[in-house]
Amino acid sequence: MQMKHRHRAQITPLALYAMLVLVGALSLVVDAGVFFVTQRQLQTAVDAAALAAVWYPPMCVTLPGCETAQPPLPSPPAGWTCTTIADCVANAVLQDNLAYTGALCRNLAPVPTGRTDVVNVNGQGVNYYIMTVDCDAPYWFARVFPSIPATVHLRAFARATIGYPTTTGVSPTNNGQPIASRLVS
Repeated sequence: MQMKHRHRAQITPLALYAMLVLVGALSLVVDAGVFFVTQRQLQTAVDAAALAAVWYPPMCVTLPGCETAQPPLPSPPAGWTCTTIADCVANAVLQDNLAYTGALCRNLAPVPTGRTDVVNVNGQGVNYYIMTVDCDAPYWFARVFPSIPATVHLRAFARATIGYPTTTGVSPTNNGQPIASRLVS
């Protein structure tokens, strides 16, 4: 059988559309990977900051032996003012651990929100430090799609508690164990 009408380059438009779809899908996959890595590094930095902050006043003052357990203070970032030593330590440790996430994030708060609260456990106070950091990370490749927003909002949260280790967490009463901290993120 012989074809009467042979049209050259019929596959070219189909191949161009397929390439466009493949490049678009690849750009979304790369952006999603960047967001997962950014979120993980942001969470790691917040975890380290909360754990470091819980070892300094005002959290680490009610437990005996707390003063001797405190490591030397890191130098605070330039131009930052802190209300407590724990906030200064948290901010310095956060900045040291941000890696490339700090460069990727837009609107990263220069002083992350830190909070100190006392919770009563069996009539005794347990001190903990809460840190939350918000970040707006931009898309890189998916900007070619106008329906997708230009940034994605990432949030990292950590709460560190100081006390004496137990099987269920941290207790304010000394049960013969050395002082320790626990992280919830």
